[in-house]
Amino acid sequence: SVSEKFFDGWKVCVLEKVKSKVFDLDICPKRKQTILDSERNDLLTLKEHFIMSSVDKASNNVSFICKKFYLDNISNELNNTVAYKFVNGKEEEIVKKHAQFCNKFNIPVNDHCLPFIHMLPKFHKPRIDYRYIAAGIKSSLKVLAKILTGVFKLADRTLRFMDSFKFHFKNTSGYWVAKNKDTTLSHLNYLNNSDSARSVYSFDFKKLYTNLPHGKVIEKINDLLDRCFMDKKAEFVSINKSYHASWTSVKKKNCWTFKLDEVKELFSFLLDNIYVKFRGRLYKQVVGIPMGCDCAPLVADLFLHWYEHDFISKGVINKESYIHVLKFASRYIDDLNTPNIPSNVVDIICNNIYPNDLEIVMTNESNKTTTFLDLDISVNNGHFDTKLYDKRRDFKFNVVSLPNLRSNIPNKQAYGIFKGELFRICKSSSNSNVFINDVKLLINKLTNQKFEKNKLYNTLKSFIQCKPACLLRHWHNYNVNEFM
Repeated sequence: SVSEKFFDGWKVCVLEKVKSKVFDLDICPKRKQTILDSERNDLLTLKEHFIMSSVDKASNNVSFICKKFYLDNISNELNNTVAYKFVNGKEEEIVKKHAQFCNKFNIPVNDHCLPFIHMLPKFHKPRIDYRYIAAGIKSSLKVLAKILTGVFKLADRTLRFMDSFKFHFKNTSGYWVAKNKDTTLSHLNYLNNSDSARSVYSFDFKKLYTNLPHGKVIEKINDLLDRCFMDKKAEFVSINKSYHASWTSVKKKNCWTFKLDEVKELFSFLLDNIYVKFRGRLYKQVVGIPMGCDCAPLVADLFLHWYEHDFISKGVINKESYIHVLKFASRYIDDLNTPNIPSNVVDIICNNIYPNDLEIVMTNESNKTTTFLDLDISVNNGHFDTKLYDKRRDFKFNVVSLPNLRSNIPNKQAYGIFKGELFRICKSSSNSNVFINDVKLLINKLTNQKFEKNKLYNTLKSFIQCKPACLLRHWHNYNVNEFM
């Protein structure tokens, strides 16, 4: 047999000829100058006085913020709140400490720097507020955070199955965590089968991320990890290079494999070494976890789950009546939805379940209507009616969203996005009238963005002919003419 090395010379020769042919092709058309020199100077002047930032909940929109106001707000957040503490040190020293710790567990440090903090305006609020985010795309603990994200995802799945088994015959639920609106829709549809809809309440945790107390977070997360390792009778948790975790009794090759105590040590180190940099100064976060850290949503989820599980467990032991009405509670990070609960349970949720460090408030004015995630929920004649709710409609300006065919986006992908939106609207709509009205609004919006009406109606016709399950539950024989 001929060795592969025999063809090395031929391989180099072929690749060189291919490369020369590629460079000869005119595949990069020359672009016209889009900015004139005079306009460039104006842009530089604009940058001197303003910060251009994307808008919270509407990332395709750009806001212009006075630079002094922007810097003063971030400075106030860092210097005048309990969440951060100024650190008189050097970035290189802190990164070196991180690297030494990570090397002990063979965790690479790809970026030898600390995250910076930035601010997004929240225009959908009645009073303009701001979201502060630590940009951790490149930071010394990025890989460690991604490893812990894999571990916490596995723990979350394990806890869901554990609670499902524990409360199966108790007519309640100790696991309220929802990954999307499907959990809430499932609960509402179940109650609709018996026409038993009476009320609906939604709650929101104010500034959840920045109010999480480190000591309690470490204590509760460690307790949940103890339960998971004990339930699975596992000696190790293994995380592969794609950051997917699994329980194992032996160490695996080409994977990070940690014992329970090592996972706890990793998490404690991460929480105790959260730093951000701003204008050459370093700050340590001593309360809360930064938005921008990979594992932050899971940490918040698991922390709140501990209190919810503990509350329901004690209620089962004491045979409290409220545990049954909380069977259909669902929470997506800092938003909680509870259908069919009496008014006294509202006070219990606000005052008795979660720690005093966190502030939870009811967000709906009437117990007959509320919004949760992208659902608008209302109670009508013993039935929960739902339709699509878009927070971007609360903005006082036209929000840039969905493709505009004036841009360079390929047409096929653009009309595919329209079909995806049809599924989203269909799943959220509880009846045909709501679905038809929302699709009409969508078609009008896309038509204004240079979509062709004929192609939109053809895509809609294809969607109707597919007869997806979400459409069949409306018990309506749709015709494209209804949407014109």
